[in-house]
Amino acid sequence: MEVWQVWGVIGILLIIVEMFTPVLFFLNLAIAAIITGVVSYYTPLNGTWQVLVFAAASIVLLAFLRPILLKIKDTPDKTGMDTYIGQEAKVTQKITKDSGRIALFGEAWDARSLNDNAIDENEAVRIVSRDGLTMYVEKI
Repeated sequence: MEVWQVWGVIGILLIIVEMFTPVLFFLNLAIAAIITGVVSYYTPLNGTWQVLVFAAASIVLLAFLRPILLKIKDTPDKTGMDTYIGQEAKVTQKITKDSGRIALFGEAWDARSLNDNAIDENEAVRIVSRDGLTMYVEKI
């Protein structure tokens, strides 16, 4: 196995480590190892220079790429269901604090009364929040 292949294997192993510890640290080291493998493929560097290339690439990636990746990772995940909050729906089964159903965009959803007041069928409600697939509503 040639040296550039060893750097490639190290890069792949670091990607696997990153998958099990999603801290966005080992990904930068993996990219640095792959960069070092590419550099060692095209240039006749000895082991000392390869380690220096790896160290320099790691420092640059950790300083500049990792903050960008962390910012992307910290953006809140919004599902399509979050767009339902604030929408009006029609009650299809009487809503209490424990049970009920609403219709929204042709779909049926479990619903609960937000303020523990019962809401009768065919009433209009507004979705205030959700918990999983259950919508919490209030009468309009």
